[in-house]
Amino acid sequence: MDQEQRRREKLYMKFRADLVSGHIASGYDENDLIEIYDYANDIYDEYVQMEVILSGARIYPESEELAQRRAFFLYTTLSMTEGAVNIAMNHKGETALWAILLLLVKHPPIEESIKEMNSIVDTFADFDDETIIQLVDACVELELYDWLKENRELIKKRCLYPDTFLYELSQVADGKRDHEFGISVLEELTMLEPFNSLYWHMLAQQYVNNDDYNNALQAIDYALAIDPKSTNMLVTKAQILYDMNQDREKARSMMR
Repeated sequence: MDQEQRRREKLYMKFRADLVSGHIASGYDENDLIEIYDYANDIYDEYVQMEVILSGARIYPESEELAQRRAFFLYTTLSMTEGAVNIAMNHKGETALWAILLLLVKHPPIEESIKEMNSIVDTFADFDDETIIQLVDACVELELYDWLKENRELIKKRCLYPDTFLYELSQVADGKRDHEFGISVLEELTMLEPFNSLYWHMLAQQYVNNDDYNNALQAIDYALAIDPKSTNMLVTKAQILYDMNQDREKARSMMR
């Protein structure tokens, strides 16, 4: 876990501890609440997400970023479509996130969804992390995976942080068992972030899924060169060695 991730986790844990003690949202600014919400979203802590939304609506009622998260939470987690639409209509046309939410609510046929998604990508730019995460999720829900693949380069150019888009796209490819495409995405991701052990580990696993054990072994060795003490990565290497029948005794020793 890198320093930034540890900082976000610490902020999240403090907020959660405050909830338990009854000191709700004491000393948190708008950016803190956004980071806590996003971290809670990453680990599927809906309780903390809801508390952040309630605190944000009370303390920072003019915050558009917190309003966006509130609207998506109402729609995706609580299935409160009317509430989500009411919030989104007050911001219609302002950002890509609001357009994505309104498209999700409409849930039109695929051809119309493609037309509207093309319009979103053509109209808006500078997609932040939250926007790109919601765009990729929306494409999955609207069955636009092929469109997502075809427009990979165009969408990437719209992103403030292309690595976030490539990460999300690789996750979708993995879920679709589209291993060759997933490998191409992760190879690009490791070129963008060559010192991120997680991305090398993901690439190794995708190679394994595609029965390409030689490249899998090379990728996991890169990951372990960056993070040699990672238990998960050591287990993956042991499994690769065992499956390759290259050095099963070493694999057993690593597992022990």
